[in-house]
Amino acid sequence: MLPNRIRTGSTGKDGIVWKANTSYKFSDELLAYFTYSTGYRIGGVNRVVPCPPVLAPGQNLCALPNELVYGPDKTRNIELGVRASLFDKRLQLTLNGYHIKWNGVQVPSQTVNGAIGITVNGANAVSKGFDFQGALKITPNLSLLGTYSYVDAHLTEDVAGLVVSQGVRYDASAGDRLPGSAKNSASGQLIYSYPLGDGRKIEATWATIYRGDIYSRVGLQGNGEKIPGYVTHGASLNYITERFEIGLFADNIFDKYAVTAISNDISSHNQVRTDVVERYYSRGVLTPRRVGVDFRIHY
Repeated sequence: MLPNRIRTGSTGKDGIVWKANTSYKFSDELLAYFTYSTGYRIGGVNRVVPCPPVLAPGQNLCALPNELVYGPDKTRNIELGVRASLFDKRLQLTLNGYHIKWNGVQVPSQTVNGAIGITVNGANAVSKGFDFQGALKITPNLSLLGTYSYVDAHLTEDVAGLVVSQGVRYDASAGDRLPGSAKNSASGQLIYSYPLGDGRKIEATWATIYRGDIYSRVGLQGNGEKIPGYVTHGASLNYITERFEIGLFADNIFDKYAVTAISNDISSHNQVRTDVVERYYSRGVLTPRRVGVDFRIHY
């Protein structure tokens, strides 16, 4: 008779998150603000069956005791920013910098047995950078919107055996970049609005989005991959009234092919072990060109 491998029970964690904010208005055109806050993301259970006390010969698809659950991660956040409105409000700018101290950061990994994707807790990390947003009214009918973001997220201490690939544990080091976020990203929108009277207008928009490269694993350890950055473009043409909007839109106009995410790692692609072909590796891709009609009602 096979041993019972269904694990039951409960887990819990509690705490307090809070936020404090202050601002100073230098003039009607310039405001500075400062925010200090804490963050909390709940832990969870990896949906993998527990390993039996004694592993059977051959292939095993199961989680060891330390791979079954992962705990919460917490942050302490500092943000400092300014908002400015210049040239009779034709140019509006927001610039803010931030520093996030991250404890027990949740990162992707694998089970030692079966290379099944799971979430584990790393050690401490930091995420720091800045965001920029700007809006320029070039003419009464033509506006340009732009954003730029820089993120530097990395471990601040060494972690032994943090990343697992094909049953091998890889150490992560202080300074290793965290997965899942681009260091650089930006967007731009050019909007032309033509009034028709009686609250009606025609609005045309061209949008460009840039996303920089992303790491699939901490510091590219354990067969991690650098997911290349990409640029996409979209456009829309809308007829707008006080009651409804109708228009045409096109996303990813030039039908850009780009990888957006990776599941597991390349070592598990068509891996043959004990006469079984494993295909745990997969890639998410950008939605191809999409053209359609959009209709909205205001109420």
